[in-house]
Amino acid sequence: MYEDLINRLRAQADAERFFSGEKMLYDEAADAIEELSKLHETQKKNLSVLTDAYMKSWIPVAERLPNGNGEYLVSGKDKVWVCEFMILGDVGGWCNSAINPCVKYWMPLPEPPKDGET
Repeated sequence: MYEDLINRLRAQADAERFFSGEKMLYDEAADAIEELSKLHETQKKNLSVLTDAYMKSWIPVAERLPNGNGEYLVSGKDKVWVCEFMILGDVGGWCNSAINPCVKYWMPLPEPPKDGET
């Protein structure tokens, strides 16, 4: 992403080094930009992995329903909310889904933070 800028800084440093023989500020700037660029790429990859894991945790209702009664995070047309799922005999269904009666995806609720955690 910043290769052109880094190359130009290094070329300028080489030109000035020819006359002085010392490491130039251009070299230091190029080094810093190169390190920041690597860090940025690593963070983008980490975010991508987390996003993929989060998106894969949504379970399509068409694929399967929860195995037990409880509250779940659900997603419908364009909303996300907490909804209760109840099993009565052989039939299970979503309760309190008046916000958006068409539940398309669900996932277990995450564990709440422990006291003292942020």
